[in-house]
Amino acid sequence: MHAQNNQAGHPVHDIDAIVRCTRALTEEIQLDRLIDRLMTIVLVLARAQRALLIRMAGETPIIEAHAHATPASIGIDMTPHPVAPQDLPLTMLNSTLRSGKRLVVHDAASSPFAHDPYFSQRGTASAMSLPMLKGNHTVGLLYIENSQLPGKFAGEPADLLELIAGHAAVSLDNARLYQNLLEENAHRRRVEQALRVSEETLALGERVSQTGSWRWDLQRDICLCSEELRRIFDLPEDGPVVTRDVLVACIHPEDREYVRQTAEHQANAGEPFELEYRIVRKDGTTRHVAALGKPIHIAGRDVEYVGIVSDITARCQAEDAARNAQADVARVARATTVGQLTAAIAHEVNQPLMSIVSHASASLRWLDRTPPALMQAREGLAAIVSEGQRAGDMIHGLQALTRNAPRAFAALDMHQTIRDILQIARSELNCRDVSLELDLNASRSQVHGDAVQLQQVLLNLVLNAIDSMASVYDRPRTLRLTTAVVAETQLQVRVEDNGQGLASDAPGRIFEPFYTTKANGMGMGLAICRSIVEAHKGEILAAPRLPFGAMFVFSLPLTPIALS
Repeated sequence: MHAQNNQAGHPVHDIDAIVRCTRALTEEIQLDRLIDRLMTIVLVLARAQRALLIRMAGETPIIEAHAHATPASIGIDMTPHPVAPQDLPLTMLNSTLRSGKRLVVHDAASSPFAHDPYFSQRGTASAMSLPMLKGNHTVGLLYIENSQLPGKFAGEPADLLELIAGHAAVSLDNARLYQNLLEENAHRRRVEQALRVSEETLALGERVSQTGSWRWDLQRDICLCSEELRRIFDLPEDGPVVTRDVLVACIHPEDREYVRQTAEHQANAGEPFELEYRIVRKDGTTRHVAALGKPIHIAGRDVEYVGIVSDITARCQAEDAARNAQADVARVARATTVGQLTAAIAHEVNQPLMSIVSHASASLRWLDRTPPALMQAREGLAAIVSEGQRAGDMIHGLQALTRNAPRAFAALDMHQTIRDILQIARSELNCRDVSLELDLNASRSQVHGDAVQLQQVLLNLVLNAIDSMASVYDRPRTLRLTTAVVAETQLQVRVEDNGQGLASDAPGRIFEPFYTTKANGMGMGLAICRSIVEAHKGEILAAPRLPFGAMFVFSLPLTPIALS
């Protein structure tokens, strides 16, 4: 067609130019370099001084590249920004976008767009806007202008530029797709790298904290376990997925049924669970673990549970060591308390022993008579048995207080426990000239506890009361012990004295470890009393007693009537 209209060989030149230009655009897939080539080709072919590449972002035109030619070079700015009146004639832009056809202004001053502010301010001689079509859809636009000569965009150059614009639309679309693919791949690699780092960080955190994570698929009844959880349970390294039966088999036989039933019950109810139990590893060692789990709700259904398992063996061992240490301290405190009664105990034991010797001598004399006075001898022997029993009871009580035995909870009568302690402290009361008021009026006195530990509490409170009255000379020294039932479920025991009383800060601190008002005191006796009472689900407090002295009150849960 060009050959018919141009006889001077121009068609060959035009076709050759088209081939070179399209090849240059086709061979480039990098978006920035493609835009650079396109804008250079446009300015060279059009012999223009300025060109814009405009991309449609939805309904909004965006200037993607701005090219300008100088005698020495071509400069291209690829900073995207929305179009503005100072960039190009907006009337010309909008007309091209509406029509989807090439628009040429041969002489800006006499064109229908002469009133556009851009032309009046820039003094442009001629301009052309070329739609970039993809199918029937305008995806962009090329704007070209010549500020020197009118009529520069007529004939074959305009046709050639229009062909290039159409080809560029396809090339730019491919380049953008390629760039999006590169960005997507780069983003995917960044996400994968971040995921690897996150997984490694999580694995390290789990290893340091000895906490493994898991996911329990309720429908398939399988668990996805982390590496640390597999290490804690000593599971084989054959993948993260294990059946629930495998995990249950690792649980200590004594805990297995409890854990299984609790987990299944909570899962059926869709509720979280928290468990502590033991596991047995392949080498036979036992570990203590704590498990937490919560359901994941999807579309109103519980389809999975997620949770953690922490190895708490070290914590349990530390707690056992602390309990053992506390028991040792309590035993030493009991021995120390008993040691304070050494003189009184010696006197208390010596009395029945001297009585035994006296009755034995008398019985021998009755037997030496002719005939032997058997009745009198029998009475003497009976007295020996009675006094021996009294001495034995005293020694048995002291042994119980100082014995290093584990805590043994059982039903016991607190009234009898109080009487036993007063029997031990009787000589001390007599030596210190302390009178005793005993008012055991509680209608029920059965509690569930450790007899030795509760004896320790009572003995400590009694001896403290006796000590507090040592410097009292202006009034009778009186120790008062009373019991009462409170709220039908608690047995309350009161130990009251009329000694020196408590310091102003004592009620709030007196049960703290190492707090003492005695010159040679350790400050551990009352702290141990509080720990014992609290271990029995009770409470203890101290308060001033008016007009003189102090009052210590502790309460313990009564044994239910049906059990007692």
